[in-house]
Amino acid sequence: MKKTPMQQVKAQFGSKSGIVDAILTAIDDSSPETRAKLMRVSNQRLLRHHHLTARMQKEFGGKGALVAAICKAKFGASAVPAAYKDKLAAESAWKLMDLYRQFADK
Repeated sequence: MKKTPMQQVKAQFGSKSGIVDAILTAIDDSSPETRAKLMRVSNQRLLRHHHLTARMQKEFGGKGALVAAICKAKFGASAVPAAYKDKLAAESAWKLMDLYRQFADK
């Protein structure tokens, strides 16, 4: 029988706060507001967020490298507008991973 998201979180991280801490470490965010938001999110969504942040770390090494990969996929060898780069840097890691997937599929 397949484990529920709550059982998966408890087996892998011990508690909900454990997975939240792992996600915050991966995205380099220690703000109490972000932690409070993530604590209200469902276990299934937290597992998805953790999967995406782990994938981001594995494939790109961090958010900055992911932003650079998106800019390269969208603009190629052309100059990237600074405003676009700044806008991407303000987005969440999950949105950036989705955006990269969209450009990479083209």
